[in-house]
Amino acid sequence: MLQKIRGVIGLLNEERGGVLSEYGLLIALVAVACIAAMIFLGKAIAGKFKDVGTQIQNAQPVQ
Repeated sequence: MLQKIRGVIGLLNEERGGVLSEYGLLIALVAVACIAAMIFLGKAIAGKFKDVGTQIQNAQPVQ
């Protein structure tokens, strides 16, 4: 009986699940930061790509 109680106490003291949940929270925070950056910078980046595309389209071949 005492051995079973020690086994249960050992499982309660184990920290592997806590570390896993911390990594999950960290990944979620990074994902939120990436989404926020895309929202705030999206129009500026799209404008730059549009400018580059226009310059490529209007480029004259080198002779």
